[in-house]
Amino acid sequence: MSISYPGQLAWTLLRALLVAAVVASLARPVAVCLADRWRGHLRRVAATLIVAPLLMPRLVVAYAYTAWPGAQRLAYEPGWNEILYGLLIGSMLLPVAVGVFLFAPRPALSAEASFCRRLLPRTCAVRRGGLRGRLGFALRGEGRTTVVAAAAVFLLAFTEFEVASLFGLPSWTVWLFDAQAGGLPLGATFARALVPAALELLILAAALVLVVKTSQRRGQAAPLLHCPAARSRAWIVLLPSFAIACLFPLLVMFKEAWPGAALLMRDFSIGWELLMSVLFAAGGASLALLAAAAVRRGGRAGLIVGLVACAPALCGSVVVGLLILCGSAWEPISPILDTPIPILAGLAWLLLPVALVLGAILHAVERPAGVHVAELLRRSAHREPRRAADGILWALCGRGRFWVGLLLFFFCYFELVLSALLAPTGMTPATVPLYSFMHYGHSAKLCAMVLLMAVVPLMLIGAAAALRPALWRCFNTV
Repeated sequence: MSISYPGQLAWTLLRALLVAAVVASLARPVAVCLADRWRGHLRRVAATLIVAPLLMPRLVVAYAYTAWPGAQRLAYEPGWNEILYGLLIGSMLLPVAVGVFLFAPRPALSAEASFCRRLLPRTCAVRRGGLRGRLGFALRGEGRTTVVAAAAVFLLAFTEFEVASLFGLPSWTVWLFDAQAGGLPLGATFARALVPAALELLILAAALVLVVKTSQRRGQAAPLLHCPAARSRAWIVLLPSFAIACLFPLLVMFKEAWPGAALLMRDFSIGWELLMSVLFAAGGASLALLAAAAVRRGGRAGLIVGLVACAPALCGSVVVGLLILCGSAWEPISPILDTPIPILAGLAWLLLPVALVLGAILHAVERPAGVHVAELLRRSAHREPRRAADGILWALCGRGRFWVGLLLFFFCYFELVLSALLAPTGMTPATVPLYSFMHYGHSAKLCAMVLLMAVVPLMLIGAAAALRPALWRCFNTV
């Protein structure tokens, strides 16, 4: 039974709200342990377990689960299929909520104030306060960070496309994408996208107002209150999320792809598509970095322009793709539609919020005095001081910028919706044909092709990491 677009939109909204509430409640003990409890190798292992689910390509993970016979049986049980989808998306978005808890600005009410309120007797007027008073106290204290984390997870869960499509679940993103691909007029498709976009912008604006109104003027991050049994709760959350989002999909893919490797070697047919994926990802990541740098250097005006530009990007790739298609339909610039310009602009636009957030985090942890001294040392007339300054700059700020650029490249490489909507004729990235093949069943060769697509950016990132000293010396002026 087909569900109408309003029904799919309402169902996606309820599902995203539930996922956001659960993930935000589970992320706090993980953030507490990562900030205060774990040290040394244990902290690095925990950080790897946290970040890995976010870096898993959703298209690869979704195909791995649909290739699993158990998931194929669950596809005929809508309830269990929804539960599996919720577990998978929640596991992949857990790092986002943990990051909000770790890097959110300090709330107006400190952790000590929240603890002192708990010590008051229940008969005290401050402790009772009514529902409005308790809610206001929570939103000005530790509850504020939980709400912001839930809002961030909601935005990503609400706009998710790949897993919902391959799982056959109702989703407004899938409906709009299929309608546009099926020939629905662009104006009608874009009009239907305005309602979810407005809803996302409303939640985003509410979260930003909450952060601005309830943050202290000083302080970089919100301190986390002591959470009893946080360590055991954190491992109970971390290990299953890593197994669901990373370990199990990789085991399925390697098992299915091994017999198809020989077939793929005899008939290697996706070389051009892989090359297009790499080139578009490199171009989109570079443009996103340049745009983020321009926003940071633009002062208050640049900040306003950056916020306005980030608003559509936070509505997801479907909205960004439809906006660029509508803009490209304007007659004076319509010839660019069948060129790489739209897809490069779309990738840079979509990744601009990520580039700005990661850049802000790097700026917060950098040491301006050390960077300034190293910049002065680079002006030396002698070669050895300049080489030493390059090493200092790499250690202070270059390493972070380098890995941010590679992370943006990784995200651009696996972008599916923009590649399908905006790629020019004859320059289709690999995600598009493989996504189409996934709807026609499973085969060992297709698994091998999907795994190869996932391995290519990892090989390129490894090569770039090996050459990073030379690359940094070439581009340290950027």
